[in-house]
Amino acid sequence: NLAVPLGCLALAFWLWPLRARVWRSARPLLPATIALVAWGLAVSVLSEHPEVSLRYWVKYLAYLVALAGFLFVFATPSLHLPAYLTAYGFLAGLALMGVVEVACPDSGVFAMFRSAGSLQCRPRIAALLPSPNTYGALMVLALAIGERLHARRLLPRAVDLAAVLLFITQVAQSGSRNAWLALAGALLWMVVRRLLSPWRAGALAAGFALSLVVLPVPARQAGIKPPAVVPQAPILVGKGDLKSAALCPAKVSFGLRLALWRGGLSELRRRPLEGIGIGVFARTAGLRVMHREGFDTHNL
Repeated sequence: NLAVPLGCLALAFWLWPLRARVWRSARPLLPATIALVAWGLAVSVLSEHPEVSLRYWVKYLAYLVALAGFLFVFATPSLHLPAYLTAYGFLAGLALMGVVEVACPDSGVFAMFRSAGSLQCRPRIAALLPSPNTYGALMVLALAIGERLHARRLLPRAVDLAAVLLFITQVAQSGSRNAWLALAGALLWMVVRRLLSPWRAGALAAGFALSLVVLPVPARQAGIKPPAVVPQAPILVGKGDLKSAALCPAKVSFGLRLALWRGGLSELRRRPLEGIGIGVFARTAGLRVMHREGFDTHNL
């Protein structure tokens, strides 16, 4: 929460001589940004739980700092490729930590970065992040960046092949159906925009489908029962892992989400204009539906 805005402030400080160029490019965004921030403040003040909502509103202001830092990068064409390579390298390191989590799930390094509740998501993989859903989505982003670098022939063939295998398996190992849909959407979007050939997209999709069948955790999460001729990899899961509550059948998960969405619609009818406040649902309506905190409507 602190590293990202502080890093972006450092970027803005480093590139401060370009501030006039950044201002010209960012000026059309200013009215919408001011309106969004003001609306967030109004919603928080009017909330039935302003102490919760205002805290979230202040936390989310860090995204404005991040936006400012990235605007400086976008205004500097010579930094575009280094920025992509840096992001790609960082995400590759995160993916390797996901492999470490499979091999050594009880390593103390994960307890340093994640809460006890987050660690209960095993055997799904989250590496150093709090949620497998976030991890899976970032692995999709890594794959997309890698495809752009591949198209520019900036990656050695062996590195490209190893990275594709790594990222696809990590998207699968996250057990995040949201990330799986994001992967499908990303591949389709890149084909439509002619950023990726249909053949290459088809090969990536086939590789992902194979990983769903071969890897026990995503197979269980997807509700797939592999045929006997397909060798799975039981070495990748510990004893009793596949009975974990973190592996929720799709039908059950969708039913719980429907209950939360109904709760959200009920709150929307009750307070259609001002809402209930940022971050409040998980502590009120979500608590009533699920009988414990931490569940929102998938739309803060």
